[in-house]
Amino acid sequence: MNNYDVMVQQNLVESKEKEDRAIAEIRRMLSKNEEVRVCDLIRNTGLSRSFFYTNDVVSRELKNARKLQIGAELVRPQKQIIEKSLIKEVELLKKRLLQKDMQIAEMEKELSRLRKAQNISDLNMLRNL
Repeated sequence: MNNYDVMVQQNLVESKEKEDRAIAEIRRMLSKNEEVRVCDLIRNTGLSRSFFYTNDVVSRELKNARKLQIGAELVRPQKQIIEKSLIKEVELLKKRLLQKDMQIAEMEKELSRLRKAQNISDLNMLRNL
């Protein structure tokens, strides 16, 4: 074998590894009911955008995955993260609101006590006149 044949063989092996990685990611996304989008595949596999369209095997797998997802209710990981974050933020705000309500109730009790003391003080002052 000459160097050219070795390089061709190596390129075929690398291409097969890329195909396997792309197909595995597509199937993982399908199994988790995530929307199969090329931009997510690029991010998750590190492969180029053109690879998903020019490689026949991967392109066919991508088309089949999209066909399977037509009309299905899909999960978007980013949306789930945002929703969880918003839920936590709402919980924190509710907790802070409850603390503020408790502080207001304590201040109202203190105000009531001070008004009673003021009234008693005013009555004592009037009696002394």
